[in-house]
Formats: sequence, C-alpha cells, structure tokens
Amino acid sequence: MEEQQVTAIGGTVWCLDTTGVDIVPTQHHQQQQHHHQHHQRAQRGQQPRNELHHQQQLTAMALCIAQPEDDVLMHSKTAASLSPFSQFCATVLNRQREQVICFTETEKEQRGRRQQGALDVLPDTVLRALSDSNKRVVAHADLFPHLQQHDVTASPSALQRATPTTALNRLIYRDANTPDVPPVLQDSGLKVKTPHGLSTTSAEDVLALYNRVQAENTDSDVLIELIVRDVAGMATSTLVPRPDALSTTLEQQTMAPRRVVDTWTVRAMPKHTFVDSTTIFIPFAHQELLSAYQLHISSERGCSLRFCPPPPALSSAVNELLTVSKRLMQESPICEYAFGGFTFVLNSTSTYLIDVTLGLSHAIAAVLFNRRHGNASHIGVWPCPVARFPDIWTFWATLHDRDCAYHPSDSASSSGLFPLHFTSEGDGSCTLVALSSAPERLEELWSVSHGVSALCIPRAHIKDAPSAGLHPSLRRIWVGSARPEYRLETQRYRLPNRCLALMRAGTDVIVLPGNHAPTREYWEFVRDVKGLSEEQAIFTSNEHFVLDNDMLGAPLAQLAHIVEANPDDTFCLLPYCVTPGFEEWAGHLLRNHSNVVVCGDASAWVDVYGHKGILHRHVARPHEASVIERATPHVRVARGFTCDTVDDLLLAYDLLGDDKAVIKPVFGAAGEGIVFVSSAAELTAYTFPMGQVSLEEFLPLDKADDDMEIAPAIHYMAKEVIGTCLVDQLMQSTAYCGWRASVTAPAFQQICMDATQAILGATSPTGPGGFDFLSVGGNPVLTDVNTGCYVVQCRLPPSLPHVCVCVHSGRFNGAHFPKLFLEANSPGRRFYSFKFKPGQDLCIRDVWTAFEAQGIQFVPGESDVGVFPIVYLRGLAALFIAIAETDEEAHALHLRAVACLTQLQDASGAPA
Repeated sequence: MEEQQVTAIGGTVWCLDTTGVDIVPTQHHQQQQHHHQHHQRAQRGQQPRNELHHQQQLTAMALCIAQPEDDVLMHSKTAASLSPFSQFCATVLNRQREQVICFTETEKEQRGRRQQGALDVLPDTVLRALSDSNKRVVAHADLFPHLQQHDVTASPSALQRATPTTALNRLIYRDANTPDVPPVLQDSGLKVKTPHGLSTTSAEDVLALYNRVQAENTDSDVLIELIVRDVAGMATSTLVPRPDALSTTLEQQTMAPRRVVDTWTVRAMPKHTFVDSTTIFIPFAHQELLSAYQLHISSERGCSLRFCPPPPALSSAVNELLTVSKRLMQESPICEYAFGGFTFVLNSTSTYLIDVTLGLSHAIAAVLFNRRHGNASHIGVWPCPVARFPDIWTFWATLHDRDCAYHPSDSASSSGLFPLHFTSEGDGSCTLVALSSAPERLEELWSVSHGVSALCIPRAHIKDAPSAGLHPSLRRIWVGSARPEYRLETQRYRLPNRCLALMRAGTDVIVLPGNHAPTREYWEFVRDVKGLSEEQAIFTSNEHFVLDNDMLGAPLAQLAHIVEANPDDTFCLLPYCVTPGFEEWAGHLLRNHSNVVVCGDASAWVDVYGHKGILHRHVARPHEASVIERATPHVRVARGFTCDTVDDLLLAYDLLGDDKAVIKPVFGAAGEGIVFVSSAAELTAYTFPMGQVSLEEFLPLDKADDDMEIAPAIHYMAKEVIGTCLVDQLMQSTAYCGWRASVTAPAFQQICMDATQAILGATSPTGPGGFDFLSVGGNPVLTDVNTGCYVVQCRLPPSLPHVCVCVHSGRFNGAHFPKLFLEANSPGRRFYSFKFKPGQDLCIRDVWTAFEAQGIQFVPGESDVGVFPIVYLRGLAALFIAIAETDEEAHALHLRAVACLTQLQDASGAPA
C-alpha cells in the first residue's frame, strides 16, 4: 500500500471519504439506488456514484473549515476530483502537508484483503492518525462499525457522525409507512412545538398523505414540501402550491443531472403562520451552538441561502430558541452528530421547529467557514454551475479577476466568494460561500457568480513551448546591439555577449565588439567548451557605443562572404533591436542575398505595441483608452499616465494624487532610467534623457519568505510562452539580479497566464518579448512590457514559405537566454539564474576550473545538471544558470556557486 507518512497533530480527524476503503454498502445507500447502474455498482461492492460524489464533497468542505495546523483530514488518491481541490486549499488556506493524509491501495492489495475475508480493514495510515486518544473523530456513517472495531471510542465527544443514517425529516415528522410511531424528537420527551405532518420518499404516496393530513387538520394550511439533493448533497427545498402541481414540480426539480428526490413532506401549519414571520437558523458543531441567524431562502436566486443577524426586536425570543436548541442538541439522539442545525419559524403568536439538519450541510459549512476565516455579518451559500471551467484554478482566477474572490489569508479581504467544493467532472459541481458586511454586497456577489458561471474561459496552459523564433533549420546570425538611448557600459557589452551561450557549432554566426579583452576571453571560453570554430565570430572595431554603427566595412563583408559561400542555407538575422545603423547595414545584405531573412515584428506593429507606453493613457488625452485597455480591458495595470513634458508630469502627478510616484522611460530596459519621486520639484527638474516616460503610482510590493520582493514575469516567442512556469525576478533596487521559479500561488500564476494570453491574442506579436508583473496585496499587477523592435522589410526564399510564419524576433529579455539555454541543453529540468559582478582580475578560466574542482560545472552536450556562465565579462557583469532536477536543488546549486565565486573574488584581492 502506498502511504504518506503523517504525524498526528491534534484537533479533529476528518474521516469522510470512503473511496478506496473496501466496505459493503449500508442499507441507507441501497435505498438510494434507484437506477440499474447503481445496483450494478452495489453488487461489485462499490457505493452509488451520487454517494461517492457526496462523500468527496463532504471532505472538500472539511478542507475549507478545518482548524489550521490542528486538524487532520484523510482522503483517497483515487478520488480524482478531490485531489485538485485539496491542493487548492493547501495553497490558499495555508494547509500544512501533514494535515492531509492521502492513501490508496493497489488492486492486488484489495484482492488480498478480500481473500482473507477482511472487508472492513482501514488503511494503516488512517488507523495511525486515529490512534491519538486526544483527538475527536468526525466520520462518515458507514465507517462507524469499522472505527469501533479498531477501538476508536464511540462516545459522542470523540466519535461523531458527519452524515445521517435516517431521513432528516423523520426527526420531527412521522414516517408514512409507520404513522403510529411518533417522530424522534416527540418521543424524546422534549417539549418542542412541531408541525403535524408525514414524510415519504415515494411521490405516489403524496396525494394520499395530503388528503389525510388535510382531513386531520381542518383549521390549518396544509403544505407539501419536496426536498431534492444534488450530487454534492446540496438540498433544495420547494413548496408545492397545490396537489395538482406535484408532477410539474417534480419534473422541474429533478431535470438537472444527478438530482434525486430525498423526501416528500406533507405538513399542517396553523393558518397564516408564515405571514409576517421570521425564520431563525441555529447551527451547532461539536456540541457547541455557533450563533443564531435570520435565514432567507430564495429559489429565484438559484436556491440560495442567506444568513444575517436576527432583528434586535426578537432578541428575547431568539435567546429562548438558543436555550431550546441547546437542550435538543444535548438531550436527544441528535447529540451523536458532529454538526447540525435547527430551523424555527416565529410569528407574533407562536414558534415552530420546522426542520432539523444533521450532518455537515453546506449551510453549516458556510457558517463555520466564516467563523474560521472571516467575521462577516452576512453570509450566503449557493450552487454555481462550473461545467465551462476545466479546473479550480481557472475558476478561482476568474473570481479574482472580477474582484469578488475572498482571500482568507488577506486581512484586507473583507468580502467575496470562496468555493466550499469544486469538481469539473461530468457536468461540474460547485457551492460558493459569500461573505459580506452588507446585504447589498451579497446581491452583488450573487450576480457576479451568476455571470461567471455563464462564461466559457479556455485555460491558458503554461507549457514547455517550442521556440518558434529559433527554427532549427535556420542558421542564426546574432547581433545584440544596444539601443542609441542606452548609456551603460554593461549594456554595450552584455547584450551582444549573452547570445554566445546559444551558439551551435558549425551553424551559427555572432557579431561581437572587438578590441575588448573581457569579450575576447569569454568568446574563447565558449568556443572551446562548445566546440565552436573561430570563423563563427565576427569582431567589429568597437569604435561606437552602438554595435550596429560599426558594421559597415569589414564586418559586413565577412557576413556577406559566409552567406555567399552557403547558397543553399537560409540565414536569419536576430537583432536585439533595430537601430538606424542596423537598417543601413542589414539593408545591404538583404538586397543582395535572397537567402537572408530578418525575424521581428513589423514597424507598424512596433509603432502601436512595441513600448511601455501601451500600458497607460496619455495625460494630454485622458479620455482616450490606452492600447492595453482597448486590447484586453480586464488586465490590471498600475495606475499611471504617459508623459512627454514637465507639464505632463505635473498634471499626471496631480491626477494620481499620491505623494510617491515612479518615472519609467517607455524605451527603458533592465531598470535603466527608473526614478522614484516624491515632490513636484523633482518632476520639474526632470530632463527626459531617454525620451517619453510613464508616471506611475508607487506600489508597496509583497515579499517572499527570504524578504525578496515578488516580481513575476512571463516570456514569449511569437504567441507561445517559453518555459514551464512563471519566474520571479530577483530584484536589487530597480534592476533584476537573477531569476527563479515563482513563489506565487497557482491561482496568481494562472491570472498572469490568462492576462498574457489575452494580450498576445489581441496584439499578435511575431517576435520575442515579455511581461513583468508585481505582487501587490496578493494580487498580480501588470507593470512592464518588453516587446518588439523595428525590422526592415525583406524577401523570404520560396523554399521556406512556412518558415516566414514561425521565424520571429522582437526584443529579447534577460530571462530569454537562460530559458532558451535550458531548453536547448537540458529540457524538462529546473533552473535558478543569478547575476554576479566579477573583479577585474577574476577570469572565466579560473572560475571554470573551480567549478570543475567542486563538480558543479555544466558542460553543454554532456551534463544534465550543473552551473554555466550565460555571460561572463570580468570587471563588468556575469550571469549564471544553475540547472537541477528540482527548484530546491537548483537553489542549493546556486548557493554553492556563489560561495565558490565569492571565495575566488576574495582570493583575487580585486574589488568587484
């Protein structure tokens, strides 16, 4: 038997899912098997499908209301629909791993137990968790005899039922089959006023019961109530207006898939009982009354239940009901149930107990959820169709995107919706709890959930996508020239050198700045490690900051010679960006050689989408929606405005209304040019050194456990996301210092993915790019776009008509290169990328030798794990990638590499 080791940590053990526990169906189950398929399943020793779903929904609700750190829950790994919801609760509700026991058995193990005649043996993992005498056990009714067999105490305080063994209404109504037997509560001797009535499970008996009750109660109103339960156990109560409407009501209430009749009740109530009446619901849990609520039932609102504080004028009457409820809970057979609730109807002359709920119902789960995770005065619970949603995370992201998701761990989240259970199997099933401080907000949340259920949202999967812009049949020419707007020496040399790690032996060509010793050293290192030839690198004179401005003359002639010598090959120019210098020299190459293409977004596309200005409205035209607003109106962005002048900045600052703000050049990269301001004087002194800017609100960022600000990013090639997950930018001030797998929750990542796919779908890029997000109060905010560059028009050879669609380029981001390196050399593994500034005297050969001595070097084509320098320019900058099987191992490998580098740096005696 496969088991997960668990240490019992006190509190309550929830034993509600019998899937995978080989037990014989009880009589209660067999009574519910109305269909032939259910009988077949029972004959094979399995529970009816509706009952299986019900058990899994009970466990799902337990996951939502269990005490943090104290309770233990068990469920079977064979409960396919439950496992994703369990993982969701573990993330959103901060459940510890030890709190959930997943168990399963192989078919061989099940056969072995049957052959031994031990049909009622519980898995050992579960028995160990139940062995703690200090724990309270809440169990499915069918597990009671098996738990007792294993010496689990059966006292009400220790072993409590979560599901009833008798029809609920027979507690207060007589059974139609035994009308002379008083109902359970009447027989208990407690003086509780209940309606005179009969209950049955047969629709054929209802008319006869109606006539009988009417004859016995001539001065009363006779009501027919139909209770229908769905696959999740959610009860729907409907009053039938008259006997001749029985068939119509039955057809309406059972037409939904997997809904079955639970009980028909015919009851007599004094006339006008419900006129100007108030319904009070008093739930209990573990022999404790929770509170008293005024209950509103709305069949027009999707059979929703609403709970609110009782009117102050009824405080005395409610206190009396609390006293009665306490006696009912303690002195009647109800005491053996872990959960339950009493429903009373009050009017000016009398009070009636009209319903008793036993077991873990959705209403009680909603109240307990509020008690555990909120403090709302108004609570709602209702079913929500989710057939259109592929999984819980997509549904949760949709609620989040509409500002109606309730976050229990966020103190600022005062109202919203949370799923008490969710399954996407079959027609889907979900019940939502709504918390609010005002009834109007409950109505708004119901409307939102009703609208969400009608959506059809295909999930944007995070997948290991092929790099469309790097087609393997093309010979790449890497030209990583800086933009004219850039000023940093690191940009001048890092941008062309970071392409070296992606070079293929005997295939690709790279243009590098000449007369620069660190560049030459790194080239020679990569050449030797990857088996490249000297002819694959072309060096410029390095006279200009912008590499493109040095291409005319010898470098262009060398490129032309390589192209002419290989007429059957197609070469693809891969620029970092398109400068006027690039247009000049690339134009010469393209006009004279038909086997050269340029990958990138067209200039018309870049005019619209290729800069950060697409995020905001221009402050001079505030009535015009931004490009992002027009393309994807639901994507969240930081508040801000695009500005061209100091007057624009001052106006934007006034409109934002905050003391702190951030200036961001729309053509900036790697944090260059970002300025934090806190006064109009600072804005007045700004000189626009990099051209147009955006002025944005200052956002307080969430931090990870290591105190690093959480700034996730997604990168793409054309319309395909690169990599298997989001990555967090490791930030130092406004610049990134590395990348690691994102620490954000799956729901957060799904929202980012949906936003990215929406933008890509609306803008249709044909090159690489990326989107940067920030985590603010647990919510993702789009804060930066790193998109396309200008390209010149070019011809494509007739032999590659299909390649023109999938060969693209735009502006590569810093994370593209470690991701593409991983994809090319060790696909499927995890990585941690980090920057390091080496001293002037710390050369790459010494670093590599030290890595080899520690056995942590990654050799492309040979290694599966290890550390490799994506860029290494002594005295300037270095970027490494640590590759391992897991995120934890990659992080540990990064720490070993940093320790090694630090030791070498200290030994060299040269400052970084």
